[in-house]
Amino acid sequence: MTGPTGATTGLINAGKIRAIGVSSPKRWAVAPGTPTLAEAGLPGYEVSGWYGLLAPAGTSKAIIEKLYLETKKVLDTEAIRSRLSANSLEPLGLSPGQSTQFIAADAARWARVVLQAGIPKE
Repeated sequence: MTGPTGATTGLINAGKIRAIGVSSPKRWAVAPGTPTLAEAGLPGYEVSGWYGLLAPAGTSKAIIEKLYLETKKVLDTEAIRSRLSANSLEPLGLSPGQSTQFIAADAARWARVVLQAGIPKE
């Protein structure tokens, strides 16, 4: 099975399920004995979920920058970092420009997967 960190870490650490690998690029801090799938023999296999704060198209750059700076302040606090880390979540703190590039690259990646798999458009 595959599952989100929060739903599987407790089961892994309790020995109720055996994890063969995590799909993230690095090991989870909450289950450091579990290798990445690349370490487990699937080099290049990486699938990670992500969250982002988005605004409607046409939102002014000043507002976007203010939202970014205020969000980054919160994400940089020890309290938030600890809570995220406990669930193997790591804030990237990408700037608005970096976020745009990240989303475009992720969309292109999954478009290639869909095309290679021959999944029809619906």
